[in-house]
Amino acid sequence: MKLDSRNVKTLVRPAGKTDHVFWDDTMPGFGVRCRGDNRSFLVQYRVGVQQRRENLGDTRKVDLADARKAAKRRFGMVQLGQDPAAERVAAKAKAAAKRLTLGVTAERYLEAKKARLRPTSYADAPTLFHPSLGSAAGSADCRDPARRGGGGAARHYQAAWFDFGRPRPRQSIGAVWLGDEGGAV
Repeated sequence: MKLDSRNVKTLVRPAGKTDHVFWDDTMPGFGVRCRGDNRSFLVQYRVGVQQRRENLGDTRKVDLADARKAAKRRFGMVQLGQDPAAERVAAKAKAAAKRLTLGVTAERYLEAKKARLRPTSYADAPTLFHPSLGSAAGSADCRDPARRGGGGAARHYQAAWFDFGRPRPRQSIGAVWLGDEGGAV
């Protein structure tokens, strides 16, 4: 069926079905999905052997022309060998990495090591962080190149973080853990 702005608003799923897609004849891989009382634009494409479907938005909120433009953009990316869904996942991971601060990473490290530390060691662990960092430790980005061993405060922070009263060679275990978790030392 050829989708136009009038019939998109009147589409109703067939009786007895909970989910139905009305595909557009003029643009293969583009359609409208009717599920319950909701209708949304849908794009379907193949990357390698993997089939992907993406929701482009509710038909009440997104105009048909804008949905077609978004679908053409996705199809163009696929033709150029890119994976739009993988790029979106990578962008989300990059945004999450920006929110990874030293304070959050320290909390994750302590939580991961809680089972291996004695209760008193675990309770005293926050006091081992270098006091000169103060409240800035919780908000400093651990992926910031200036914090990767460049600043003296960061080195003190790292030394205090991984020390826990052990000889210095044990610090590398914490550094390995942080690297595995996606941080940088």
